[in-house]
Amino acid sequence: MPQGLFIGATRYGAGIRLAFGYHRHLFGRTAAAAFAQVFRAAFDELAAIGRETPPAR
Repeated sequence: MPQGLFIGATRYGAGIRLAFGYHRHLFGRTAAAAFAQVFRAAFDELAAIGRETPPAR
């Protein structure tokens, strides 16, 4: 986990809620945006499990 990045996860009923935060002096906007892109790609891959066709990147 990069220094300055916070990820919180809580269970909410049958789902899960995620919260993200960062300290701008330790984890800048560029790094946060790059992390968000990587996270979104990983999320899309996980969401595609069980589908016949994975989403395009």
